[in-house]
Amino acid sequence: MASTVIIDYTRTNITCRAANLTCVSNLYRFQFQCYRCVGTSTTRYSPEEVYAPLVYGTSGINLYEEYTHEGLLPNNKYEIKIIAEYPKDSDTWYDLGTVYQTTSNISKPGSELIPAYYPNILDQNVWTYTGGNYVYVGQAGTCAANAMATMLDILKYVERASHPNQFSVGWIYGNRKVGDHSGEGLVIAEALENLSDDGSPYAVRIARPGYPGILYSDNYYADDTEHTLTYPVIGADDMIDANFDKLIHESRNQKINYTSTPIDFYDCAAIAAAITANKCCLVALLVGDEFYDCEGLLAEQSNTTYYGLHCAVLIGWGEVSSKDVWIAQNSWSDSWGDEGIFYIPMDYGLAVAAPNSAITLRWFYEAHAVQNIATPTPSTCSVELLTRYQDGSASLALYWDKEDYCDYYKLRYKISGGSYSYVDDIGLYGEADYSTDLTMSEYDLESLAYGTTYLISIAGRNSYAEEDLTSAYTTDAEATTAPKRPTQSKVSNTTTSINMSVAVSSGNWTFCRVYYKKSTDGSYTDYITITYPATTGTIPSLTAGLTYNVKTASYYTKDATDIQCRDSVGSLAYSSVINVIMKVRPVNWAWTTTVVADGTVVIDNANKRIKPLTAVEWNAFGVRINDFRDYKSLADYTPTSAVTNNPMTAVMANQARTAISAMSPPTAVPSVAVQGTKITSAFINGLKNSLNSIA
Repeated sequence: MASTVIIDYTRTNITCRAANLTCVSNLYRFQFQCYRCVGTSTTRYSPEEVYAPLVYGTSGINLYEEYTHEGLLPNNKYEIKIIAEYPKDSDTWYDLGTVYQTTSNISKPGSELIPAYYPNILDQNVWTYTGGNYVYVGQAGTCAANAMATMLDILKYVERASHPNQFSVGWIYGNRKVGDHSGEGLVIAEALENLSDDGSPYAVRIARPGYPGILYSDNYYADDTEHTLTYPVIGADDMIDANFDKLIHESRNQKINYTSTPIDFYDCAAIAAAITANKCCLVALLVGDEFYDCEGLLAEQSNTTYYGLHCAVLIGWGEVSSKDVWIAQNSWSDSWGDEGIFYIPMDYGLAVAAPNSAITLRWFYEAHAVQNIATPTPSTCSVELLTRYQDGSASLALYWDKEDYCDYYKLRYKISGGSYSYVDDIGLYGEADYSTDLTMSEYDLESLAYGTTYLISIAGRNSYAEEDLTSAYTTDAEATTAPKRPTQSKVSNTTTSINMSVAVSSGNWTFCRVYYKKSTDGSYTDYITITYPATTGTIPSLTAGLTYNVKTASYYTKDATDIQCRDSVGSLAYSSVINVIMKVRPVNWAWTTTVVADGTVVIDNANKRIKPLTAVEWNAFGVRINDFRDYKSLADYTPTSAVTNNPMTAVMANQARTAISAMSPPTAVPSVAVQGTKITSAFINGLKNSLNSIA
């Protein structure tokens, strides 16, 4: 007679078969049923905990009489029933009988494993702008992200023997790929996959969204800066959007591997092996009232009500209150549980009703073994010149592409033949790295010599505590500083030319260009070149009486490239502009009196009378001499003024003679006047002729 028989069972599976069939099995259709019983009785839990009821072998496929019920709880009694339809599709069913089978008990690991390292206890509370307070534990939805940050801390401690290693909960929470769950909370498998691809940066590397200069505690990173969401944690995408390209290269220093197939929570040997190998194991469970009230040892749930799926980290095992327990770390601050730690009985949930959950018929959902991926050596990177500038010293603005596995960078530089100087920690915590392009880093190398070629190379670094991994320096790149901004001055000018002097007070320079234009023109197009070591030059072919603007730029030539001086923001720089008014030659001097040949009298022909040389006219002659001296860019001379009715002295005559002679007139000045002799008309007219000969 056909019957239900058990052919095998384990901790979590029971295999049954329809035995003693009178016909071949493909003429039947079977329904296999499984119900969990209370304790050792044959009473089903109420409500019934039905495991995999189904019609098995329909539509002409899988016409077999054997089935394995999976996902059962260890050390629990189950009612197993098979119902057969014969003939198939007749809707006539026969009960093949009921049998009971108890699954195998869990096999607890021996001795104990007490953690050598306890990470910092994280706090799942998240600040909300809209509520103006912290969202309480369990509401924030970041338990999986907190657990994974704790897990990373442990894995990196094992690798580096250094701590603390605080990883970004906000990054883990917000870093989701296309197609990932987009609502509150995380899908553990998706988050583990993203951690294996992208890792996580340190929490202190990420600025609060909207406040790039402020590094807040990590529970701000999940905030909703748009003020639009009830649960602020959804706003973690703000942080990812603002920081992903900037931090992904260093985030990949902190990657993990994981076992994609979950471990059964009641497979104690597998969980113990995961903890032994990597000091942690990720676990997901459903939480009820007793979990919220836990003070250390997690009590069995007294009812079937659950409030959500929660994630924590198993970090060891031992015995508490005569119970074999897993030691677990939560993320509800150190005021919960045993200072943030709690103890899960290894047989937790086996002797109580399952939660009223559509997710699972067990209080523990899944566990994952995780493995560390050793921090790789940073990728090499090449430095390039962005621009030159000067702000109290010569400076070079440098840049390089951000490379994978680099937290920050170390730069070295030297003048050829010299020793290297080093700059450490470029980009560490965002310092000294002002790039607005998140795919590259920039750094200003300052206090350099002007007009000097430097050999520069960069090494990527990633660090933890007092240790670091450093990539090899790349081949030195050459970068030449700009010459110092020059100064200029006008030496002299004539009606058609300006004599200029330039100076570069520090560093090397090859030549200066003195640019000039009419003040009414728009741009500078003309220049003269003064090549080192000369410091003076003449601007020719100008127009008398016009005003010219003059400015100078210094250049340093390197490898046939002329490098111009720069200002503090890297723009081309020039000296201060000077304005030069081109001179107009004074008109020739003419005496208003006629000096008679013997030089003793003058005749006023207009008035038909004798007229002497007056003091007024002599003094006016002195003014004209100074007009010519100014024209020739000489200082004024100071003559002794003539006074009416006083004699004209040789001193007065020679003062005029000397003032004219200093202008190197083509017509020579007359001989020196001698005291006690007459000042003749030849002398007076000689002064006039000499002055008028000046071009």
